[in-house]
Amino acid sequence: MMTFAMITGQPMAKDKPATTTSVSSFKTD
Repeated sequence: MMTFAMITGQPMAKDKPATTTSVSSFKTD
């Protein structure tokens, strides 16, 4: 799961809060 989070966080590196939301969404899935 960390790998997915990293990939999702790369493009949204500027949006740190947004990255956290994306990670949470992936975890919920």
